[in-house]
Amino acid sequence: MLVGCHQCGEEKPPAPAADAQAIVDDASTADASFDTSTVDATPRVDASVSNEQRKAYGAAMTEGRTAAATKKYAPAIDAFTRALVAAPEDPRALAERGHARLLSKDLDGANADLTTALAMADPNDMKLKAQIELDRGALDDALADMGKAPERRGVAVGHYRRANELSPSAAAAAHMSGCPASWGPIETRTFAAVTEASMKLGHPEMPWTRLATGAFFRNRSDTFGTEVLVPIDGARYAFVLANSTTRSTCGALGELDVSDRAGVWRVEVRAQGGASSKGACSCEGEPCVGECGCKEPFCPQDCTGADRPLGEHQEIYIDGKTGAGVWQLRVDQAFASELTLDVDLATHRFRATGLGCIADLPLSK
Repeated sequence: MLVGCHQCGEEKPPAPAADAQAIVDDASTADASFDTSTVDATPRVDASVSNEQRKAYGAAMTEGRTAAATKKYAPAIDAFTRALVAAPEDPRALAERGHARLLSKDLDGANADLTTALAMADPNDMKLKAQIELDRGALDDALADMGKAPERRGVAVGHYRRANELSPSAAAAAHMSGCPASWGPIETRTFAAVTEASMKLGHPEMPWTRLATGAFFRNRSDTFGTEVLVPIDGARYAFVLANSTTRSTCGALGELDVSDRAGVWRVEVRAQGGASSKGACSCEGEPCVGECGCKEPFCPQDCTGADRPLGEHQEIYIDGKTGAGVWQLRVDQAFASELTLDVDLATHRFRATGLGCIADLPLSK
């Protein structure tokens, strides 16, 4: 089991987390735990939408919120999807659909929506960003509870901490104690060739990008992760699924680095994010304010802070001979400066201190 806090090398089981429904029900915001008191029917991303699109967006959002408030999540998801047809990549519609997907137990869909919503959100909309972080924490706790990703427990703590910093709430405060990092063994698979990996992992038509180190990677939209192959002894490859490094409208969601460290492969994903805002619209080169006179005004999207460190830092270590997983660690970059996390390959030990994280453990062999 991968856990997020040890005391002097003695493993302690993580405390059970409340389920996602209980966490979001505790939130101090309104209307299915989203603060809609200052929300109009204006999409946040595309300033070129027509009046008809704005009306369709507003009606769909109202319908989705009504359904979500009565725990009718399937109709809510359908309504928010229609809002996104009217305003593609609108962060609020994405966030509220992600919220509904989370409570309907569609964790993969929730992960995709919430991650993209946070990258697209207005940096000044603290309440929306806090709600997204709260839901991301609930998502990670749900994954840990299900046994699908026990390493997410510490990551969840980081999301709750950031949610409370953005907009204090009883829900975030109740779940933010503990170590905001996770670590432990990592599972890998081995393949005889890249072509075999493509066939057995699915989507053989998807191309791989070869790195200078001889490793390969590709992004999978269906798993919302980055598939990585590193060469090992016997002309084989070891496979691991890392965090997503896909590109969003305002930059990459993560930066991938794969390096060989004394016979041990290190796969590092540094999460990134960018903020977007409505650009100034123009008609045939002339700026227009409010309703533009032309049929298809040009409204470029403005991006600020693209590719800045934001989110989870992940490190994975793989034995260069056997392809076996050695260790992994995850920490929210917002708290990385307050933690000391050291994977010592020479002594084959892992050490962690800071913010309630205490560990001095042997690495997996």
